[in-house]
Amino acid sequence: MRRSGIGASARGAMAELLDRAARRGETDPSRIPARVATLPVSLVAGEMLITRQAPSQAAVTALVDDIFLPLVAHHGGTGGAADGER
Repeated sequence: MRRSGIGASARGAMAELLDRAARRGETDPSRIPARVATLPVSLVAGEMLITRQAPSQAAVTALVDDIFLPLVAHHGGTGGAADGER
C-alpha cells in the first residue's frame, strides 16, 4: 500500500509536536504508539470525509483535550501539561 505525501507530512507534524512536548518535559515520545501519535490527523480526516467540511475549532479542541491528551498521558506522560496540568 502506497503512503501519500499528505499522510507522511501529517505524521511528521505530529512527531514534531510530540518532540516539542518532550523538550518541555511533558511526554516521552518513544513510549507513545504510532497510532496514538497520528490519531488526531486520522480523526480530523474522518470527520472531513463524513461531513465534507473542516471541523470547527471547538471540535478540534475537544478532540485534543478529550481524546488525544488523555491517551498521550496514559502512554507517555511525565507529569506535565499532557497529564492534565493546565
